[in-house]
Amino acid sequence: MLSNYTAYNARFKMPYKESGGALNMWHSFDHGPIHFTSLSSETDYPNAPTNAYTLTNKNGGFGNQLSWVESELARADANRENVPWIIVGMHRPLYDVAGCDDNGVPTDQNAYVQSAFEALFIKYKVDVVLTGHKHYYERQLPIANSAAVLGGVSDDYKIYDNPQAPVYILTGATGNVEVLTDAPTGTSPWNAAVDYEHYGYSTLEANRTTLLWKFILITLPVCTIGMNAFALKLLAAVAGIAAANVIVDDATCVRNKELDVCQPESLCEYDYNLGDLTFNQSCRVKEGVNFYPQQIHLAFAGKKTGTGMTVSWATYEEVRDSSVWLGESEDMLELVDTPVSSVSYYHDKAYNLFHHHLTLSDLTPRTKYFYKVGSRGDKKYTSDVYSFMTARPATDDSTFHVIVYGDLGDGENSVNTIAHLNKLTSSDVDLIYHLGDISYADDDFWVWPQNTGFFYEEVYNKWMNSLMPVMSSIPYMVLVGNHEAECHSPACIVSQKKKQALGNYKAYNTRFKMPYKESGGTLNMWHSFDHGPIHFTSLSSETDYPGAPTNQYLLSVKNGGFGDQLSWIETDLKKANANRKNVPWIIVGMHRPLYSVLNSENGVPTEQTASIQSAFEELFIKYKVDVVLTGHKHYYERELPIANSEAVMDGVSKDYKVYDNPQAPVHILTGGAGNVESMSEAPNNTAPWNAASDYEHFGYSTLEANRTTLLWKFILSTDQSVQDEFVMYKTDS
Repeated sequence: MLSNYTAYNARFKMPYKESGGALNMWHSFDHGPIHFTSLSSETDYPNAPTNAYTLTNKNGGFGNQLSWVESELARADANRENVPWIIVGMHRPLYDVAGCDDNGVPTDQNAYVQSAFEALFIKYKVDVVLTGHKHYYERQLPIANSAAVLGGVSDDYKIYDNPQAPVYILTGATGNVEVLTDAPTGTSPWNAAVDYEHYGYSTLEANRTTLLWKFILITLPVCTIGMNAFALKLLAAVAGIAAANVIVDDATCVRNKELDVCQPESLCEYDYNLGDLTFNQSCRVKEGVNFYPQQIHLAFAGKKTGTGMTVSWATYEEVRDSSVWLGESEDMLELVDTPVSSVSYYHDKAYNLFHHHLTLSDLTPRTKYFYKVGSRGDKKYTSDVYSFMTARPATDDSTFHVIVYGDLGDGENSVNTIAHLNKLTSSDVDLIYHLGDISYADDDFWVWPQNTGFFYEEVYNKWMNSLMPVMSSIPYMVLVGNHEAECHSPACIVSQKKKQALGNYKAYNTRFKMPYKESGGTLNMWHSFDHGPIHFTSLSSETDYPGAPTNQYLLSVKNGGFGDQLSWIETDLKKANANRKNVPWIIVGMHRPLYSVLNSENGVPTEQTASIQSAFEELFIKYKVDVVLTGHKHYYERELPIANSEAVMDGVSKDYKVYDNPQAPVHILTGGAGNVESMSEAPNNTAPWNAASDYEHFGYSTLEANRTTLLWKFILSTDQSVQDEFVMYKTDS
């Protein structure tokens, strides 16, 4: 009755069901920026201790712990953009001085723990491993495979700045009936600090960028003793500025309740803005601390495919010598002798963000380049080195991949999509095509406790930083959606300055730079570009056509008025259609759908979709557009080829999985990547041209293309499973 951990598992209930664990033996949970993974060092791995004092009782047998640990850490590692820290807790230490030889190599039971777990800790970049068992305190240096990894470790072992291996801490001296364990007689090369003489406990102070660890003696008042304090990834520890490769924005700053200050103090200060509801919200980045580039992103450019790339980034301070360095190898970068365009569209007494763009030219198609950005005069204000691949020329016959989605935003519904995107490299995907409704910054007031404050810029900055790992290496092509129009939170409605500065798509047109000049378009509202065998035409379903929506919450600000979009579309599609022998496919992207089941009656568009149909469909049919990609509705639909509200079935297989030389445009709605507004309500009607749908799951789409074939897939964000796929063939142009 009292064997095999029965009492322990009956008295407590850890979140094992939610995390797929086994009773209280292994489980995990998130708290703020930390993912905690709790393991069993006592059971269910090769050579685990029996902990059996009688031969009749067998302990363990709770399941395949190692398989769970791998899947658990893999998922946590993929979610770093949202929960950046991973801390593992287990009872027995992997590394402690007494359990290792003088060279630091684990012996006896420690060796079995190392054999079972260490490779997983290293593979998934666990930050800290917390243990007990021995009744004393030890803190180790970062360790991998029995050797200290000293990159980023200060000379006094008090600061670990972006350590490159797990940090092991043994804190097993809170008190027990067996008294303190005998101190070891040997040493280990990776040991940083010890206390073998006192009972005590440890504290951890944490935010997204900093862990401050202390071992505190029990014998004296807490306020007077703080031993062995050290900081992990401590920003601005000495210089009073951010580490060069760390992104800093207001989300970095948090309140220390005990000290009643904003930390890190070198970066942050208390700065109340009207509408702030919590102390944390009033903790903001100080003026003058951040000249570092952040929000780095790319876009295809150049009149000739593959010869240009626009590099964009932001800084919290005006950098008058912003520059780009470029080269075909990482260690051979040269300064680009082209002026950088820098502009700020909104500022107040506590905030100003400058957006920088430089279009690189005379590049070679389908070539890998390395680059960095920042201040020409001060090297410590330059970015890390990144790389990109230029666009494919039309003569490239190989198959390539594109990621396509609309309506992403930031928040829990977007976590899985963003985590997957940030694992991609230019070897996986040629470009990402975002079909509008980008950051949902205008929905900042939907989320408590942001209801009354001004968080439009903070949300936009957080979103762009969250995707910087992928946007800095893969061109991120965007088009305009309704959520790009303006800020309409209560804070903006009562402020004429905010209404003017953040209205009429100003933030969207300043933060991004699409190839509108090369394609004769207007800002980022409409533009086009070629990539390999595809011509992409990006339209505005939000402005500048008869019956366009106003997207206007504020009567004093008018949206739209960017020019004669319909004339430009006709010119662009006519030119693309005439160039079919070189670039055989034409894909149109716009935010709002022309055809969706919900906004149709007997297959005929209604309401806003009727205005879109009236403005655009004739041009799509006239110039034989192959595919029309849209979002706006937060779900997925694939339609049959359609012309004038009717399905055109020529070349369509009976299972709707093959469209062989379809005779009308194929409309696909893929607007369920994730957003703060959740899934759209599913339609209760049907349409005769609908081929496939998913109204229940968040996901994104992929396009695999060559000159004769487009393979389309809709993929669930949660598990990367394929929910829908079909193929289009083109054997004549």
